[in-house]
Amino acid sequence: MSKSTVVFEGGIDSVRTMADGSLKITLETPELPPETMSNIFNLNKKRGYVVVSTNPIPDEMVDTVKQSISTSGIESKTPSQKLRNVLYLVWENQQPQHMDEDGNMVSTPFALYYNTQMKSITDHFKEKI
Repeated sequence: MSKSTVVFEGGIDSVRTMADGSLKITLETPELPPETMSNIFNLNKKRGYVVVSTNPIPDEMVDTVKQSISTSGIESKTPSQKLRNVLYLVWENQQPQHMDEDGNMVSTPFALYYNTQMKSITDHFKEKI
């Protein structure tokens, strides 16, 4: 099995919804062999595909999944998806605020921040036309 595909026993420890509608899933494992742990660390911060099953996953299924992924033609994120993710990280780090209709400063929801930033980017390039 290649280092880009790791199968290990574990379970979902917690699930949390994120402001952009995505999920943050935390996995928990029993003690794993050193090679498996090394392969998992090598995949840290890399996008991939996840299969969760309460039944053991036979090698034939792993091979089928690997073959399906290699022939699917699915690439990494599109440029617009990457931009959205970067904007989300900026929003998360800066925690921007805006004034509501009552004159109170409130946290800006990501959707509003995203739309404002996209308008700004679009306007910037419109000026070049």
